[in-house]
Amino acid sequence: CAEFARETQVDVLYLADSNGRLTPARITNLIHMMHEVSTVKIGFHAHDNLGLAMSNSIAAINAGATFIDASLRGMGKGAGNLKLELWMSYLRKSQHIYHYDYALLLEQAEQLEKTNMLPSNVALDDLVLGLFDLGIEDKERIIANTNNIGQIFKNAAA
Repeated sequence: CAEFARETQVDVLYLADSNGRLTPARITNLIHMMHEVSTVKIGFHAHDNLGLAMSNSIAAINAGATFIDASLRGMGKGAGNLKLELWMSYLRKSQHIYHYDYALLLEQAEQLEKTNMLPSNVALDDLVLGLFDLGIEDKERIIANTNNIGQIFKNAAA
């Protein structure tokens, strides 16, 4: 596929873990093999069947992928995709990327949760605690007198 991509001059070649079965080591190997054959940019699309969507996406970036797919609350086939709010938290903590409106992202995730269209296994307020290295004892303080996750985010950042 990488050779064909090089020959046809495509812009991006995507590696899709559509069944969520790949491991970080396998992702790394596949992307390295793709880079050996072609200089085309590589994207990665993770599913979370084994709970490895985040680890696999980090491995993909470390191996040279340029694009990572994610969706709000992981909405997607089967066990779901890489959760956008978790990916953005990772980028914020590890890469110090702050130029996006994280509060708005969390507010949108909260709205999606209210639709009951998908199961949620990470509470958004717990995500904020992890993002700011806050303990469970801080949970009541940051949630007090707030009516949405965006305000919780702003309270935790203060």
